[in-house]
Amino acid sequence: MSWSLYKRTRSHSRVQLVFQYLTYLTFGAIVACLSKLPYAQRVALGGVWFQYIVSPISGSKARISENIEHVLPNLGLKDKQKVFGGVPNNIGRTFTELFFPDDFLQIIETCEITGEGYNAFKEAQLTGQPVILVAGHFGNYDSIRGRLVLEGHNIGSLYKPLSNPFLNRIYVSRISKIGFPLFPN
Repeated sequence: MSWSLYKRTRSHSRVQLVFQYLTYLTFGAIVACLSKLPYAQRVALGGVWFQYIVSPISGSKARISENIEHVLPNLGLKDKQKVFGGVPNNIGRTFTELFFPDDFLQIIETCEITGEGYNAFKEAQLTGQPVILVAGHFGNYDSIRGRLVLEGHNIGSLYKPLSNPFLNRIYVSRISKIGFPLFPN
């Protein structure tokens, strides 16, 4: 990827673009190192890397804490701290899975989808009725979409573009391998 692909825009100052490009290069080096490991170790190390390195320096701790408070306001402090400790690791594991889509698809191919929602989806498919899937999730948000695509379903998906244009380009190319079409929201 060439630096010249990204011109200075109103939304990104030159300093921001330099920082984002350096972040992209660092991320690329880490992904290259992770690619040398077996998948399970790669995902685990990606979680640890995000939990102990990326999260503390990125300022994500405040956002994670606010989100936990918003979603689980009645949860006790001890339980909130337990959830808080696991969120950055889970984010890192998810991104590691998404940045290695071929391996990720092999893993989810063995997973079974169950439940009333899945049964309703299959029934709608049989009758030719269009379906909008809305999902909350724990873990990788692309697991269900990827599994349904592997079953032969055409699943469009909304995604939130990354604020770093260099990383976003790779992110979109990787999640496109899990399923397409994609629509930025």
